[in-house]
Amino acid sequence: SDGSTHELILGVRYGGPSSAPEVELAQSGLQFGTSGANPFTDGTRLRFRLPAQSATELTIHDAGGRAVRALLRGSLDAGAHEIEWDGRDEQGSPVPAGGYFARLDAGGHTAGQRLVCIR
Repeated sequence: SDGSTHELILGVRYGGPSSAPEVELAQSGLQFGTSGANPFTDGTRLRFRLPAQSATELTIHDAGGRAVRALLRGSLDAGAHEIEWDGRDEQGSPVPAGGYFARLDAGGHTAGQRLVCIR
């Protein structure tokens, strides 16, 4: 990576070709990104930072907007967190190749992260 930062729509910051996109909502302090492979084959890790303790939901949606898997529903403390998604749906079946969207709802704010599954 050349270390440059490119501003994109919706506050997605991308630091060059080798870094993962990370969403930061400046007003809320909420940060969301990936720390695992993306595109991925068997799963990936999602990382986020909460500015304060809050009720938090992390869900995976397919390209049509349908919920595929709920990874987290509960109260979390402020700070850094990492959740692994094994690339499976609620029934435990591997999701087909394609585009997915991880949605993080915390403290009244929402952030998203695009994910690509390749099989």
